[in-house]
Amino acid sequence: MPSQDNSLREIEIKLSAKEKTLEKIVNNPVFNRYGNAIWQQKKLLNQYIDSADYQLTKANVALRVRKDGEQYIQTLKSKGNSVGGFSARDEFDWYLNSSQLDRSLLVSPYWPEKLHGFDKSSLMTIFSTDFVRQYAQFIWDVDGEQALIEVAVDQGTVKALHQQTGICELELELKSGNANTMLNFAIELASRFPLIPSNLSKAERGYRLINPDVYKKIMVGVPLVEGSFDDRVKYYLAASQYYWESYNWQPEPARLVSWVEALQNLCTLLKKQNIEELISLLEPMLLDWKQIIEVDSKEWHKKVFEESDCTRLGVFLLSASRWLLNRH
Repeated sequence: MPSQDNSLREIEIKLSAKEKTLEKIVNNPVFNRYGNAIWQQKKLLNQYIDSADYQLTKANVALRVRKDGEQYIQTLKSKGNSVGGFSARDEFDWYLNSSQLDRSLLVSPYWPEKLHGFDKSSLMTIFSTDFVRQYAQFIWDVDGEQALIEVAVDQGTVKALHQQTGICELELELKSGNANTMLNFAIELASRFPLIPSNLSKAERGYRLINPDVYKKIMVGVPLVEGSFDDRVKYYLAASQYYWESYNWQPEPARLVSWVEALQNLCTLLKKQNIEELISLLEPMLLDWKQIIEVDSKEWHKKVFEESDCTRLGVFLLSASRWLLNRH
């Protein structure tokens, strides 16, 4: 029989990186500043489950069964909120005795109200994410503010419909302590290594393989005209990340132009409130890119590759997330 559920609020930062960067991070002494981080490794095999017409993802939930060593874990996740790579969402875990989905666990209060009446017998595996995880836990301490953080380096593949895409990312998960402290650590890492926050989950990468047209058309919402200042900052921050990630997925010039436009709108907003700590990070990068998009678009992809090897984009996005977090 499966164990009783373990529900929690997952708070994490997802950072995309190149393979060479991840190798350097694992061996970096920064993790040993406040104790010896003991790195471990395991293989995680994940089957993501939905109906043939994708009712779960439409309801903003993800369902998977994971094999972790000899243990099977059934997990239901909400989409939650994700800005600048920093996300918070509800997660429910159940330990199973086999790889078979246990539909009896998918009930209130875990099961979304919008899926009331949904035929759970239609659920089936639609894609997989298999990767090797190197991970360690350590305590980061800054001026007496502590956070217990799990650092995970994930490398592998997402497979769907005879297609696949790579997984190459760093995740920081807050186990206990202050979320702001974890963001401070992420900013320090991003100032040392080219790490760019990502709002795209492994599950969303699978759905993107299944139906790429959805991700060609998707947008973060309608621009807010009358929303609060914070909401408008979140909108343009999310828009900039969407266009950056979508361009790196499928390099269409219009996406790069939209990325620069989102950053320009964000910079204009920040200047109205004189948020100098963010303006000083964003404006030099924005000026560079406004000049770049005026030249032949054949050069753009090279410039994107060069930007991905810099630290400034990651530092700005994480600093913006920290600023928003400290506003509340």
